[in-house]
Amino acid sequence: MVLGAFAANETGWVSAEVGRQPWIVYGLLKTKNAVSTNLKVEDVWASIIMFGAAMYPNLIVARDNPAFNIDVYNGASSHKTFGIMLIVAALGMPFVCCYTFIVYWVFRGKTQLNKHSY
Repeated sequence: MVLGAFAANETGWVSAEVGRQPWIVYGLLKTKNAVSTNLKVEDVWASIIMFGAAMYPNLIVARDNPAFNIDVYNGASSHKTFGIMLIVAALGMPFVCCYTFIVYWVFRGKTQLNKHSY
């Protein structure tokens, strides 16, 4: 039942969005004018949350035997793995933040278009 509703939702979205794509052509229709205004962020979040609530605790449902379902309990890593990843993330995030800051600092300013631009 849930997968049918999800499939119907996705099919409607794909047909609405793909149907308008050929008309986003340079010089005829700008992308900002072709944005769908009917779908709100709240609607997307509501769909994701309802799908997750309907599937909980199963992450992957087995077709043959429900004992082979992957759920949040048997699909999780061990506490040791979580501890190691916490340390790696705590040590690695300052490097990522510094790298991002340096990249933004180096490439700051407006882009200038000239005869060599594409």
